[in-house]
Amino acid sequence: MKAPLPPSKKTPSYRLHRRQFVGQILVPVLIAVALIAAAAVFAAIGGGDQASLWADISVIWLLIPMFFLALVFLVILLASIYALATLLKVAPTYTHKAQVLTRRVARKIRQGADAAVRPIFFVEGVTASLRALLGRK
Repeated sequence: MKAPLPPSKKTPSYRLHRRQFVGQILVPVLIAVALIAAAAVFAAIGGGDQASLWADISVIWLLIPMFFLALVFLVILLASIYALATLLKVAPTYTHKAQVLTRRVARKIRQGADAAVRPIFFVEGVTASLRALLGRK
């Protein structure tokens, strides 16, 4: 069972995690977004044919909804990865319990089926013995 988290977020490991998150994830992503935005602005501002400029702007506006849709799918993918990782931590315990329960149920069903046919087998055995003793087939 997992130990509960400390009540305060002021632990040294949490502060280190926050620093690493900002320095290793957030800053590079923000820099990449800023560079892409700057490149888009410079491409739009640069000289060229007016029709080509408006065509490029139109393509950007057509691609923006697709990027948001891709972002939704990315979020769904990340959520499913997280859910499966959590499930893989919990599943072995419960699948073992289910397996034990299934074996118990199968054993009880087998015992019940054997008990149900025991009288029939006894009668058939006695009948076969009498036939063998009397010589009839």
